[in-house]
Amino acid sequence: PTDAFDIWTTRPSAEQWLALAAAWLSSNRVPSLVGQRDAGTRSTNALAADLSSAYAVDARELTLQILATLPSGQTLATGTGIASVVTRAKWVRPRRPTVYPDLIAATIAEAATLGILGAGGLSEAGRQLADGNLTEASNALAPRLPQPVEHVLLQADLTAIAPGPLDSEVAKPLHLLADVESRGGASVHRFTRDSIRRAFDAGWAAAQVHDF
Repeated sequence: PTDAFDIWTTRPSAEQWLALAAAWLSSNRVPSLVGQRDAGTRSTNALAADLSSAYAVDARELTLQILATLPSGQTLATGTGIASVVTRAKWVRPRRPTVYPDLIAATIAEAATLGILGAGGLSEAGRQLADGNLTEASNALAPRLPQPVEHVLLQADLTAIAPGPLDSEVAKPLHLLADVESRGGASVHRFTRDSIRRAFDAGWAAAQVHDF
């Protein structure tokens, strides 16, 4: 990671999401090809030089534009929805290569992973993103995200439960002192001999561990 990653980790969650979503929308990389095998049966890795397409950005923008024609609150039909978007895209871009339908279908799956789609329909933030309103997209998402917390709940079994997304000033030292055991709305962090040793090796004193 570059220094930009360190800055990104300190940003509010909505701004972190916007950075990821905007980068995905403008990237010519094709994540859906990761893991597929080439003619030599070698698995394609995420950093492969040829894991890109000149049509990726166009496919994503067109897919979101088609989905934006659905009234707010409506979603794609189960089973036939993706096929209908692919058919519409082929009608709008009839001279695109045969890989174009695959890019359209992959866009829908990737947009769902990013939260641009929910249950086959554009989220409010996704709709703003599709319209190119980046600031409005971030603002639409922010009130729907849990607020960061600055404390954990210590348990007798050498774990600490974070009852929400941790503020970065708490998360960084906690990740040094403990291992993440489970993630979700509330994350669980376990203190072990090795994790405490990791903090000592990083220069922490026993008093600092207790104070934290």
